[in-house]
Amino acid sequence: MMLYVFKDHEGIRRTLNLPTGRIQNGAFSKENLLSWVLDKSFEGLMRTSRWQLPTLKLKDIEVLVAAKNNYPTIPKASFPDPNLFYYIENSIYPGSRLHGNGFGCTPHWVGAEDQKWRFQPDGKYFFIYNKYYRNNRLTGQGGGTTSSGAIAEDQKWKLSFEGGNRVRITNKNGKKLAQWAVERCEAYVGGTYDDQIWKLIVA
Repeated sequence: MMLYVFKDHEGIRRTLNLPTGRIQNGAFSKENLLSWVLDKSFEGLMRTSRWQLPTLKLKDIEVLVAAKNNYPTIPKASFPDPNLFYYIENSIYPGSRLHGNGFGCTPHWVGAEDQKWRFQPDGKYFFIYNKYYRNNRLTGQGGGTTSSGAIAEDQKWKLSFEGGNRVRITNKNGKKLAQWAVERCEAYVGGTYDDQIWKLIVA
Protein backbone atom coordinates (compact mmCIF):
# COMPACT_ATOMS: atom_id res chain seq x y z
CA MET A 1 0.00 0.00 0.00
CA MET A 2 1.16 3.52 -0.79
CA LEU A 3 0.01 6.27 1.57
CA TYR A 4 0.06 9.86 0.33
CA VAL A 5 -0.48 12.71 2.78
CA PHE A 6 -0.89 16.24 1.43
CA LYS A 7 -2.70 19.53 1.83
CA ASP A 8 -5.29 20.51 -0.74
CA HIS A 9 -5.56 23.99 -2.21
CA GLU A 10 -7.61 25.09 0.82
CA GLY A 11 -4.92 23.94 3.27
CA ILE A 12 -6.90 20.90 4.49
CA ARG A 13 -4.88 17.73 5.18
CA ARG A 14 -5.94 14.86 2.91
CA THR A 15 -4.78 11.28 2.46
CA LEU A 16 -4.86 8.91 -0.49
CA ASN A 17 -4.31 5.16 -0.09
CA LEU A 18 -3.34 3.15 -3.17
CA PRO A 19 -2.89 -0.64 -3.19
CA THR A 20 0.45 -1.92 -4.43
CA GLY A 21 -0.31 -5.64 -4.48
CA ARG A 22 -2.61 -7.75 -6.59
CA ILE A 23 -6.33 -7.04 -6.15
CA GLN A 24 -8.76 -9.93 -6.52
CA ASN A 25 -12.41 -9.30 -7.41
CA GLY A 26 -15.25 -11.76 -7.67
CA ALA A 27 -16.99 -14.52 -5.76
CA PHE A 28 -14.64 -17.09 -4.19
CA SER A 29 -15.18 -20.18 -2.11
CA LYS A 30 -13.04 -20.95 0.94
CA GLU A 31 -11.03 -23.44 -1.12
CA ASN A 32 -10.17 -20.74 -3.66
CA LEU A 33 -8.83 -18.51 -0.91
CA LEU A 34 -6.61 -21.00 0.93
CA SER A 35 -3.43 -19.57 -0.59
CA TRP A 36 -4.57 -16.04 0.26
CA VAL A 37 -5.21 -16.52 4.00
CA LEU A 38 -2.99 -14.13 5.93
CA ASP A 39 -0.36 -15.73 8.13
CA LYS A 40 -1.05 -14.35 11.62
CA SER A 41 1.80 -16.15 13.36
CA PHE A 42 3.89 -12.99 13.62
CA GLU A 43 0.94 -11.11 15.09
CA GLY A 44 0.57 -13.93 17.64
CA LEU A 45 4.20 -13.58 18.69
CA MET A 46 3.72 -9.86 19.01
CA ARG A 47 0.86 -10.34 21.45
CA THR A 48 2.44 -13.10 23.56
CA SER A 49 6.09 -12.04 23.65
CA ARG A 50 7.85 -9.09 25.23
CA TRP A 51 9.01 -7.65 21.93
CA GLN A 52 6.76 -4.64 22.52
CA LEU A 53 6.81 -3.64 18.89
CA PRO A 54 4.26 -0.89 18.26
CA THR A 55 1.15 -1.73 16.33
CA LEU A 56 0.06 1.24 14.26
CA LYS A 57 -3.30 1.73 12.67
CA LEU A 58 -3.65 3.68 9.42
CA LYS A 59 -4.75 6.79 11.32
CA ASP A 60 -1.64 6.57 13.51
CA ILE A 61 0.59 6.49 10.43
CA GLU A 62 -1.19 9.53 8.99
CA VAL A 63 -0.57 11.46 12.21
CA LEU A 64 3.12 10.48 12.23
CA VAL A 65 3.58 11.67 8.65
CA ALA A 66 1.69 14.90 9.33
CA ALA A 67 3.80 15.56 12.46
CA LYS A 68 6.87 16.05 10.28
CA ASN A 69 5.05 19.02 8.77
CA ASN A 70 6.77 18.61 5.44
CA TYR A 71 3.98 17.19 3.33
CA PRO A 72 3.32 19.10 0.10
CA THR A 73 0.43 21.33 -0.83
CA ILE A 74 -1.42 20.29 -3.98
CA PRO A 75 -2.63 23.34 -5.96
CA LYS A 76 -6.17 23.56 -7.25
CA ALA A 77 -6.35 21.91 -10.64
CA SER A 78 -7.23 24.04 -13.64
CA PHE A 79 -9.88 22.46 -15.85
CA PRO A 80 -9.91 22.77 -18.70
CA ASP A 81 -6.13 23.27 -18.78
CA PRO A 82 -5.30 26.23 -21.06
CA ASN A 83 -2.14 24.41 -22.17
CA LEU A 84 -4.00 21.37 -23.52
CA PHE A 85 -6.26 20.74 -26.49
CA TYR A 86 -9.56 18.89 -26.07
CA TYR A 87 -12.08 17.09 -28.23
CA ILE A 88 -15.53 18.54 -27.55
CA GLU A 89 -17.75 15.46 -27.81
CA ASN A 90 -21.49 15.38 -27.26
CA SER A 91 -22.75 13.16 -24.43
CA ILE A 92 -25.94 12.13 -26.26
CA TYR A 93 -24.19 11.41 -29.57
CA PRO A 94 -20.98 9.59 -28.50
CA GLY A 95 -18.14 9.95 -30.97
CA SER A 96 -19.59 13.09 -32.56
CA ARG A 97 -17.13 15.94 -32.05
CA LEU A 98 -17.15 19.66 -32.70
CA HIS A 99 -14.96 20.68 -35.66
CA GLY A 100 -13.63 24.03 -36.80
CA ASN A 101 -13.86 23.55 -40.56
CA GLY A 102 -16.41 26.32 -40.66
CA PHE A 103 -18.54 25.07 -37.78
CA GLY A 104 -20.23 21.76 -37.13
CA CYS A 105 -19.91 18.31 -35.57
CA THR A 106 -18.96 14.96 -37.04
CA PRO A 107 -18.14 11.36 -36.02
CA HIS A 108 -15.70 11.09 -38.95
CA TRP A 109 -11.98 11.92 -39.38
CA VAL A 110 -11.08 10.86 -35.86
CA GLY A 111 -7.97 12.68 -34.66
CA ALA A 112 -8.26 15.54 -37.17
CA GLU A 113 -6.52 18.70 -35.97
CA ASP A 114 -9.58 20.86 -36.60
CA GLN A 115 -11.49 18.81 -34.00
CA LYS A 116 -9.11 19.91 -31.23
CA TRP A 117 -9.84 22.97 -29.13
CA ARG A 118 -8.06 24.99 -26.48
CA PHE A 119 -9.87 26.90 -23.71
CA GLN A 120 -8.22 30.23 -22.94
CA PRO A 121 -9.60 31.73 -19.70
CA ASP A 122 -10.77 35.34 -19.63
CA GLY A 123 -12.21 36.08 -16.20
CA LYS A 124 -15.19 33.76 -15.71
CA TYR A 125 -15.40 33.09 -19.46
CA PHE A 126 -13.28 31.24 -22.02
CA PHE A 127 -12.20 31.91 -25.57
CA ILE A 128 -12.28 28.55 -27.39
CA TYR A 129 -9.48 28.33 -29.98
CA ASN A 130 -9.22 25.78 -32.77
CA LYS A 131 -5.89 23.95 -33.17
CA TYR A 132 -5.75 23.65 -36.97
CA TYR A 133 -7.12 27.13 -37.68
CA ARG A 134 -4.91 28.69 -35.03
CA ASN A 135 -6.55 32.11 -34.81
CA ASN A 136 -10.12 30.88 -35.15
CA ARG A 137 -12.30 31.20 -32.08
CA LEU A 138 -15.72 29.68 -31.51
CA THR A 139 -18.44 32.33 -31.57
CA GLY A 140 -22.14 32.52 -30.72
CA GLN A 141 -22.93 34.57 -33.79
CA GLY A 142 -26.02 33.29 -35.60
CA GLY A 143 -26.26 29.54 -35.13
CA GLY A 144 -22.61 29.37 -34.20
CA THR A 145 -19.46 29.80 -36.25
CA THR A 146 -15.74 30.49 -35.93
CA SER A 147 -13.93 33.78 -36.39
CA SER A 148 -10.33 34.89 -36.79
CA GLY A 149 -11.30 38.57 -36.71
CA ALA A 150 -11.28 41.04 -33.87
CA ILE A 151 -11.97 39.85 -30.33
CA ALA A 152 -15.71 40.19 -29.60
CA GLU A 153 -18.05 39.53 -26.70
CA ASP A 154 -19.88 36.75 -28.56
CA GLN A 155 -16.62 34.77 -28.59
CA LYS A 156 -16.76 34.35 -24.82
CA TRP A 157 -18.20 31.13 -23.38
CA LYS A 158 -19.08 30.06 -19.86
CA LEU A 159 -18.70 26.48 -18.67
CA SER A 160 -21.15 24.87 -16.25
CA PHE A 161 -19.70 21.67 -14.80
CA GLU A 162 -21.89 18.57 -14.76
CA GLY A 163 -19.42 16.22 -13.07
CA GLY A 164 -16.24 14.60 -14.32
CA ASN A 165 -15.25 16.02 -17.69
CA ARG A 166 -18.85 16.91 -18.67
CA VAL A 167 -19.79 20.55 -19.18
CA ARG A 168 -22.47 22.80 -20.59
CA ILE A 169 -21.06 25.51 -22.87
CA THR A 170 -23.02 28.76 -22.92
CA ASN A 171 -22.16 31.89 -24.87
CA LYS A 172 -22.03 35.25 -23.12
CA ASN A 173 -25.06 36.22 -25.25
CA GLY A 174 -27.05 33.35 -23.65
CA LYS A 175 -26.94 30.85 -26.50
CA LYS A 176 -26.23 27.25 -25.54
CA LEU A 177 -24.03 24.92 -27.55
CA ALA A 178 -26.38 22.06 -28.47
CA GLN A 179 -26.58 19.08 -30.81
CA TRP A 180 -29.73 17.89 -32.60
CA ALA A 181 -28.38 14.96 -34.62
CA VAL A 182 -25.10 13.13 -35.23
CA GLU A 183 -23.87 15.84 -37.61
CA ARG A 184 -26.00 18.79 -36.59
CA CYS A 185 -25.09 21.18 -33.80
CA GLU A 186 -25.52 24.89 -33.22
CA ALA A 187 -25.60 27.73 -30.74
CA TYR A 188 -29.18 27.54 -29.56
CA VAL A 189 -31.63 29.84 -27.81
CA GLY A 190 -34.20 27.96 -25.76
CA GLY A 191 -34.69 25.41 -22.99
CA THR A 192 -32.10 23.29 -21.22
CA TYR A 193 -31.67 19.69 -22.42
CA ASP A 194 -29.15 16.87 -22.08
CA ASP A 195 -27.93 17.30 -25.67
CA GLN A 196 -26.26 20.47 -24.39
CA ILE A 197 -23.86 18.43 -22.24
CA TRP A 198 -20.42 17.95 -23.76
CA LYS A 199 -17.42 15.86 -22.74
CA LEU A 200 -14.00 17.50 -22.86
CA ILE A 201 -11.55 14.75 -23.80
CA VAL A 202 -7.83 15.48 -23.84
CA ALA A 203 -6.64 15.24 -27.44
